[in-house]
Amino acid sequence: MTTRNSKRVCNWICDGILVEYKKVSQQAMNEDHLAQHLFDTCTKSIEFAKFVNDPVDKECPDLCDRLIPTILQNHELKRDLLTPTLNAGARFEFCGDFDYSGDGAKRNE
Repeated sequence: MTTRNSKRVCNWICDGILVEYKKVSQQAMNEDHLAQHLFDTCTKSIEFAKFVNDPVDKECPDLCDRLIPTILQNHELKRDLLTPTLNAGARFEFCGDFDYSGDGAKRNE
């Protein structure tokens, strides 16, 4: 698998988490329950990626531990995810800019 394709799995997981956030955030759920639900969703996505031999551990190490708190602390992102006209752009921008490697470098692809 090429580096470009392997990083795509990180974007796929990120986008899926944001879609799930939008879907469940309308429910009466406290922040801890929401965080656990998103973490479980992320973990299942990573397990699937491993099952199909995507190098998710190498390309996006500790993704769930880093991604979920970042989403929950970003109030502008959460607001944009709930705004139909901004949703797709917010997901694309957030996932496109997220530091999947965890080394602090901004992605430029």
